[in-house]
Amino acid sequence: MYSRREDGDEDVWDKITIDEFVVADNARGRGVGRALLEHIKSMARKAGARRLELNTNRARESYRRAFYIKNGFTEADSAVMRIEYESDDE
Repeated sequence: MYSRREDGDEDVWDKITIDEFVVADNARGRGVGRALLEHIKSMARKAGARRLELNTNRARESYRRAFYIKNGFTEADSAVMRIEYESDDE
């Protein structure tokens, strides 16, 4: 997910957002997540992004272990707004 800069530059992204970042159980603790994040951060810089955001859940082990903080992210105060609809199939 990304948003274009307001100056209209079609080749430059203002913000890139990672909605969820999950590594398979059998790959955890082997540097896979760190390597993937480094690759994503490099791609974001090359794209000219001013900001890279990552959404996660505070209940996730990676959040509790401060994985994202250790990889250069800072926690931002934000609110998630949602509407839940019941399925039409019921």
